[in-house]
Amino acid sequence: MRNTKWVLAFLFVGAMVGCYVPSIHPLYTKQDVIFNPALVGQWVESEKGKSQWVFVQKEEKSYGLRITQEDKKVFVFTVHLLKVGAYYYLDLFPDTEDQTNEDFLLKSMLPAHSFIRIKQLAPTMDLEVMNTTWLTAYVKSNTACIKHETMVFYEKGDPLIVLTANPKELQAFMIQHEGTKEAWNQLNSFQKKSSPEAMKP
Repeated sequence: MRNTKWVLAFLFVGAMVGCYVPSIHPLYTKQDVIFNPALVGQWVESEKGKSQWVFVQKEEKSYGLRITQEDKKVFVFTVHLLKVGAYYYLDLFPDTEDQTNEDFLLKSMLPAHSFIRIKQLAPTMDLEVMNTTWLTAYVKSNTACIKHETMVFYEKGDPLIVLTANPKELQAFMIQHEGTKEAWNQLNSFQKKSSPEAMKP
């Protein structure tokens, strides 16, 4: 039972990712990735300053992201930016080489991608994630809608949907439901410590 708890925590990238849908494959292909310098910098949660997100340029078209929560827990990711349909998305993947994650990245555990939709980048960065409750109900009644696995860690626990579709299939699913209001939950709204540059459509 202890091991299954660790697996669940790992798939959700720790407690801060409890509302994310995990995916085995990334949302992007190499040709999809773009870079916007406006994302680079320090962002602070605008409502109460509970968390801080710091983006740095990692490679030509990737970012390093360091998230510091209100409780001082730190999570480090490699992030890729891409546009799918009408929206920009962030693909987050745990940085397995960063020592910050040493106590939580367990050997033989499979890291998962998670996706964040950028509703807007200016004047605040407003982020959304797919509603896990909606997705669970949707795939239950539309089993062939997207490749996935349904995992249940406890006898009476809620099922966990893990996406197994390839990047283009994932993108098609995002486009199909980009206007489905109940499919998306607001995650956070952030303010940049320096004036952000608006992201052009």
